[in-house]
Amino acid sequence: MAAARAWIPVLLSLLLAILASGCAKPHPAEGLRPLPLLMVKDSLTRQMKSLQPRLEWEAFPRPKDVEADEDGRRGSLHAVTYDLRIWRAGGANAGVCDAPCAAPSEASYPIGVCSALCVFPAELVYERRELTEPVHTVESPLAPATLYLWTVRARFDLRGQPRVTQWGVLLASDRNPKLPPRRDPTIPSLGYYRFATPQE
Repeated sequence: MAAARAWIPVLLSLLLAILASGCAKPHPAEGLRPLPLLMVKDSLTRQMKSLQPRLEWEAFPRPKDVEADEDGRRGSLHAVTYDLRIWRAGGANAGVCDAPCAAPSEASYPIGVCSALCVFPAELVYERRELTEPVHTVESPLAPATLYLWTVRARFDLRGQPRVTQWGVLLASDRNPKLPPRRDPTIPSLGYYRFATPQE
């Protein structure tokens, strides 16, 4: 028994080394990413527990923005706020996606499977501008058992000039090849973040 216990630290070290080597990678994305980070192995859709979900995303500037600031220009960055948009998801885009996304009550598959299909923003249902924190609880209840798409961007002043970041989107990966490739100019994007509301 004592010999078996001696292997526990070795196995834990091995597990940590495997995770650090890149097996647990964040899903590729551009713009501000949702928190907690969506990992490559995760479902694209977060299952929410409330019709008024709490959405959280990376604060701007991120550490990588600060590191990339070689000439120190971001030191004059001020008045950071965030714009948030939420859409009800629509069915498949003809010619781009294979099958429509039925309402959960009509679907013969769970909403997690439905959300893996290509969906697009059908109707803007919620928008907030100039949020001062990188977190927001939706103020009015959303429809139950519904798939939603959302995105966020930062708005800020840089040396007295107004600027915005790009809207946050997921990018194509081996597991999700129908998402947009890097720097895809398509608007609206098929890569907006996803969540599903509970039955009620």
